[in-house]
Amino acid sequence: MSSEQQVDVERWPADARGTGPAGPAAGLVAVLTREVGSYKDFLSSFRRLAVPPGTEELLLSNGEKVASRNLAVDALLSLPSSAEWLYFLDDDHKFPRTILYAQLARAIQYDVDVLGALYCTRVALRDTYPVGGIFQRSPAGALEIRNLTWADLPAQARVLERPDLTMGTAGLLIRRRVLEALPAPAFQVGQIHPGKEFEDLYFVIRCQEAGFRVGMNLAEPLGHTTRITLWPRRDEAGDWHVLGDQDPPFADRMRGHRVPRSLVDVGER
Repeated sequence: MSSEQQVDVERWPADARGTGPAGPAAGLVAVLTREVGSYKDFLSSFRRLAVPPGTEELLLSNGEKVASRNLAVDALLSLPSSAEWLYFLDDDHKFPRTILYAQLARAIQYDVDVLGALYCTRVALRDTYPVGGIFQRSPAGALEIRNLTWADLPAQARVLERPDLTMGTAGLLIRRRVLEALPAPAFQVGQIHPGKEFEDLYFVIRCQEAGFRVGMNLAEPLGHTTRITLWPRRDEAGDWHVLGDQDPPFADRMRGHRVPRSLVDVGER
């Protein structure tokens, strides 16, 4: 990570500059990693990540991911109150160096307490869809969740807000006041399905049901790495595509098909 001593338009988007010349407050970046094959691409992104001055870093084990996420919560709350947010990253993602500043800008611009990131599931390329879900409670109080789909994503909005939205934890930005208010542990398992962890989805549901504002940043997505990296992308007409790359300088070379076909030509090496 690289601490930014000055804020410029690239790192602090123009539509958020009204929040103050000093830019965003400090916080904690928590990284879950197993140092697996995807780690090299992640490390390249992470080493360039721009962060506000004073931001702390915490490396955690993805082998004990639920305990690690709760450890990150405890770590943030142990910091002075000037550390105002917690930002999660996992080691199978790629992202531009300005992604955290963009996430902070959107959270301030839209006044949300929890802001997730848009990224694709790591499934067969032709079947990938956005990570997240739409939830409801049955009359008996049981949680029912369906997968988020491309049809759930708006054609133009930069942030998706709806009271039944839940999301994954990679790229999730959480304001400190949320973690101070939720009864511990923040991340819990077996609450949606007894045989599944789903600690990420349930955490966001808890935030929704506690009355916090929750949104998903559609304007600055994360890449999710399998044998290639999958990127959600919206074209000028508002149609969603999935783009893929196999090497870093990919942005100008990717060609996408229309969703729901959802497969791209892989960028040439």
